[in-house]
Amino acid sequence: MFSSYDLVAFGKRVKYLRKSLSFTQKDIERIVGINPDTLRKIEAGLVVPRYDTLELLSVALAKDLLKEFITYRKSDLYFNYYQRLDTLILDNDLQKLRELQADFHEFSSSSDEKDLVNIYHGQQFNLVLKGISLFYDKCISQAIEVYIEALQISIAGFDLANHMNYKYSFFDTRILLLIATALSNIPNYDLSNDLLDQCIKYSNFDPQASFTEKCTIIKLYFNLSYNAYSQDKHELSIKYADEGIRYCNLYHISYLLAGLTFRKGVSMFYLKNKEYKTYLKSSIQILHLTNHPKLADQYEDIARKRYDFDLQINV
Repeated sequence: MFSSYDLVAFGKRVKYLRKSLSFTQKDIERIVGINPDTLRKIEAGLVVPRYDTLELLSVALAKDLLKEFITYRKSDLYFNYYQRLDTLILDNDLQKLRELQADFHEFSSSSDEKDLVNIYHGQQFNLVLKGISLFYDKCISQAIEVYIEALQISIAGFDLANHMNYKYSFFDTRILLLIATALSNIPNYDLSNDLLDQCIKYSNFDPQASFTEKCTIIKLYFNLSYNAYSQDKHELSIKYADEGIRYCNLYHISYLLAGLTFRKGVSMFYLKNKEYKTYLKSSIQILHLTNHPKLADQYEDIARKRYDFDLQINV
């Protein structure tokens, strides 16, 4: 992720602390060895101070500047875009994509580049939005190429064929999820599932994880289940569906619960398990209970036409 700090305001704070102690920049050099030119740039808000520099300044100024520096981070503004991207990935909403593209373009055009710790992360974010747009336009291969280009910003030399050989950040796994989703549309289910498994490996399963992080884990299980179903690997499809259902129930989350339940029922149908109708019925009931009547009707219509299902039947 990219981070931004109000370097000018922080620099003024450092200068105020120094002057309140009647220290010159030369005095600071004498006390802790920080070059006066380095201190001048920090106080003018021209550079992001290094960790070790902040530690030394903390000693000289008798103030924990490492802790104070965090308070100058513009996290609410910047992380809002990542949160919106997470929501976009979860909802597959084209309108939200257009709005996010427009807002982030305006934001990145008006932001002062020196405030960005790593401006390349902003470029990465733009590439991800471009890839999603290409995916919605059915340009699947081009979308994958753009996603790979985005990953190469944070992982030098990233090669999809060697994806197991890298370590991934939180945002990298989001890009992997997008690549996996695109691959399932080609289709290349095996590689898609390999990437989804990587995402599961790097997911945050801590109970204190955010709601969107939990929903992303559920989406990973759903996609794994769907890919296995598409390969006629119905026992594996049920395994992933059960993992997703268990996770939904553990945290009382309804997101994709109906889809996972329906997916399990369909795979049970192909395995000639007579209990399959119970799960098809449950999935439709879940949609009604969560105020998705149109989607419930679609599920019921598919179940009637393909899986010999009658909602009124006693199962």
